[in-house]
Amino acid sequence: MTRDFLFQPNSTYITGRSSDLLFDPHYYGTWYSGSGTKLYKTQDNGFTYEEIYNFGVDVAAMDLCMSDPNVIYACTFPDWWADKKIYRSMNGGSTWIEVTPPSAMLNNADKWIPYDIAVDPVNPMKVWIVRTSMYNGYPNYNGFMAYTSDNGGSTWTNISGTMLN
Repeated sequence: MTRDFLFQPNSTYITGRSSDLLFDPHYYGTWYSGSGTKLYKTQDNGFTYEEIYNFGVDVAAMDLCMSDPNVIYACTFPDWWADKKIYRSMNGGSTWIEVTPPSAMLNNADKWIPYDIAVDPVNPMKVWIVRTSMYNGYPNYNGFMAYTSDNGGSTWTNISGTMLN
């Protein structure tokens, strides 16, 4: 039997704009898809979907904690020059809070640069982000590329350095 793949993840050639499929590590038929502005969940391997949340702007990079898949992080991509944001859910995507690093930590500029995100597989509050410019070498954001948080994005530490430039 074949069927259409509804609610496919956002995909594009534009760096930082594509979304992900997140698979629940405990239930092989349960996964999340960022499609358009919405986050969808299937619990039957894609036969049916439930809209979990509408961000109002395109869903981009996402990740979840393997030991606690109720903790999900999602980045958004409103448009090319708009500010990109990061959100966290502690309840499987029902509610979200913004956890984007403050503007001052991002050198007070270039908030349009998208993020990629990774969550520690054991500690759902440990997260890393990197900024992924859509231009090769522009802007020069050396020293403002990589960040980590030990408290789910409430505060961030800049871990950029010459090894990452």
